[in-house]
Amino acid sequence: MTDNDLRKILEQAITERNDKHGKGGAAKVAIILGMSQSQLSWFRKGTYPNPEPILEKIREVFGQEVIFCPEIGAIPFADCAAHKKRLPTTDSFYARMYRACKCCPNNGGKP
Repeated sequence: MTDNDLRKILEQAITERNDKHGKGGAAKVAIILGMSQSQLSWFRKGTYPNPEPILEKIREVFGQEVIFCPEIGAIPFADCAAHKKRLPTTDSFYARMYRACKCCPNNGGKP
């Protein structure tokens, strides 16, 4: 997805969450994304100094993108992001996913 696609998705998410007066959606989206309303406002104006993490979060939370996981097949991008962030564990599935994510091309690793 391009930056413009993600920005359109963000604006759509805000519009969907507005009240009947057309307000409040940005505050709700900021909470969902785990950021302040000010940060979201700066991002929307194009003045946020480092927009990449915000774009990635929009992609995770609101994007409907499906990617190919070499370990388990086609999965939503949000699931991929959750597996990348998971710490190692003794559960066999999650231990396998932890090892796979470390070298996955979707995670910048080398297969």
